[in-house]
Amino acid sequence: MIDGNKRKKYLWWLLLPLTAIVGVWYAIDPNQPPTREIEQFKQQIAAELPRGTHRDAVEKWLIARGHQPQVAENSKNPRRITGLSVRVPKSNWLSKGEIYLWFEFDDNGRLIKSSVDWYTYTL
Repeated sequence: MIDGNKRKKYLWWLLLPLTAIVGVWYAIDPNQPPTREIEQFKQQIAAELPRGTHRDAVEKWLIARGHQPQVAENSKNPRRITGLSVRVPKSNWLSKGEIYLWFEFDDNGRLIKSSVDWYTYTL
């Protein structure tokens, strides 16, 4: 049988790592966005794709970076492309998500708006 002092000692050594694991688990936010990559996309888009850039140039820019843009068409006029979107998957050992790039164009095919967002999936 284990005496009182040894029991306390074993309990201490058992609770210490468990407490540390729980503390680290709560300290890490699995839904935290990949801020560095998001900022890089925003900076690159601002520098290389200013407002007024033609849709073809935006599409070529995305393809050159290994992304296949999805086309969003106008429901009233299917030939008019109103936007391009790209989903860049990102994951780590805690969560899965994607960086979502959106480019919106006017009637002449010129860029009027772009955005970079983060979406998280629950594992």
